[in-house]
Parts: sequence; structure tokens; C-alpha cells
Amino acid sequence: MRSRDRSRSPIAAVIAAGGLAGAGSLAWAQETNDDPTVRFRLDGGATFDATADLDDSPGDVSVARVRSAFEADFRVDERSRFALQFASEFSFYDFDGATGLVPGTDSPLDDTYDYRVGGRYSRSLDDGWGMFVGGDVRFSGEHGADAGDSVTGGGFGGVTYDVSDRLTLGFGLSVRTRLEDNARIIPIPVVDFRITDEWRLSTDGPGLKLAYTPDPAITVYAAGRWEAREFRLDEDGALPGGVARDERVPIVLGATWRPNDTITVDGFVGAVVWNDYEFIDSAGTTIAETDADAHLTAGVQLTLKF
Repeated sequence: MRSRDRSRSPIAAVIAAGGLAGAGSLAWAQETNDDPTVRFRLDGGATFDATADLDDSPGDVSVARVRSAFEADFRVDERSRFALQFASEFSFYDFDGATGLVPGTDSPLDDTYDYRVGGRYSRSLDDGWGMFVGGDVRFSGEHGADAGDSVTGGGFGGVTYDVSDRLTLGFGLSVRTRLEDNARIIPIPVVDFRITDEWRLSTDGPGLKLAYTPDPAITVYAAGRWEAREFRLDEDGALPGGVARDERVPIVLGATWRPNDTITVDGFVGAVVWNDYEFIDSAGTTIAETDADAHLTAGVQLTLKF
């Protein structure tokens, strides 16, 4: 019977500031029995989406975001680890002349917050198998929204299998409540294919990432993913206590620099090739829905590990 000498944590966070990922992303953390009993990770970053015209409606929109996350990861035993994560993301929406979405305003969504507390457990099993399970609670709203009405929660779980030393496959499910809608069930595919020592293809949350590492300090990559965010709206706004949803698909080219074992700097530039906005009243009725044209996006992130 073969047992693995390392425990993989294919999920760092199923839902980050973007529904499935956002202030967070699904990430591989390869772990060995030599890893420390406790380790910490601190992330900080920002992204900016250039101005995009709205389809089927007058006006345009641009978005800036800043985010941070702190994770404490504990070794439970030689085969398993448990992690706690605290994350936040602040989005600054700038709608201009958007008079066709919510009656009485040309700026239906303003500054928002997204706070998340989550945990995950991963374990290495026999014969190349592994498992992961976890969940989180989120508070997502526009400033002025009722915090008690801005809460959603979710859980996830799945299994992985080491097909070979270079290929790991897996599958899981995520279940998450939504504001003014039914819970959403989303499959979680897991792929980690080390094609060569330099090339690697892996899932990146609800997306895919192809990375090339010519030097241990440098990685360049191409990635695409689906992101989903939703926010409870201001109680005193044009759509009191309603909900705004922002779903998008960015495709980016990026580079990661690791000058040492503690610091990682990541930057990317690309395009949001699909972007949908939906506005829903407090009774759950869709008031307006529109797409935004494709537009540029760019971002940077600093990670400290200790």
C-alpha cells in the first residue's frame, strides 16, 4: 500500500471576494512533513478595471479594489493541516451616467466592503488519495447597508488523487447561500499538472493557470477565471436593501517574483472579456441587468510568509 509523503491543500479559499474566489482564490500549497508546525501568510493587493461602456443602457463604469488577507496554517499531524483565514476587500465602483439601471440614480452602486472568516482542513490518505473540507462566513455590502442582511455562508469539500509524481486530479463541490436568491452549488475541479520542471498547468479557483518558471525566483503565467461578487445595498439608497451582483471573466498575463522565502510580489495585466451587472430589489425581483464592454484590468499583490 502506497502512502503519500506529503499532504496537499488544493484549496486555500473557495470563496474570496468574488463569490467563488475574489478576496481569495483556490491555490495549491504543497506541504511536506518537514514544513513547520505553524506558518502564517499575509497578503495585500489592489486591482483596477478601466472604464467600460454599459450595453443596453447609457453610461459607463470603472472599478478599483484593495484587499488583504491573513492566514494561520497549523499542522495537525504528519498527514493533515488546518487553516484559518481572515480576509477583506473594498471595491470602489464609479458609475457615470448610468440612468437606465435603477430609477432615480445614475450611480446604482458605490463603495462596498466584503469581510470573510473561513477555515479548511486537508488530509493525505493512503494510495495517493487526499481530501479537503472547509467553509466560511461573509459580510458583503454597500456602505450604509444593514450588516445583518449582508451575511452569506458556504461550505466545500472534495478529494484528490496523485495519478503520478507530476499529475494530481481531484473533484469537489461548493455550496453557498446568496442574497435574495437560492443557494448556489458549484463543482470544484482540481488539476495540478507539472508538465516539466519549468511548466505547470493548474486550476486557479474557478479558472485555469498555465505557469512557466525558468528560475526559482521568477514565474510568468497566463490565467483566466470566473469571479462573482454580490452586495447588500444601502438602506437609504435608490434601491433600499436591494442587491447588486457583479460577475466577470478576466484573462490575464502576469509575473511573480520571489526574492526570498518570505516575500512574493505578483503583478498582472489583461482584459475582462465578460462582465455582467444585475440589480435586485429587497423582494428578490430583478430591476435591471446589463453587460459591460470588454475592458483592461491590472493588479499587484504582495505576500509575506513566515
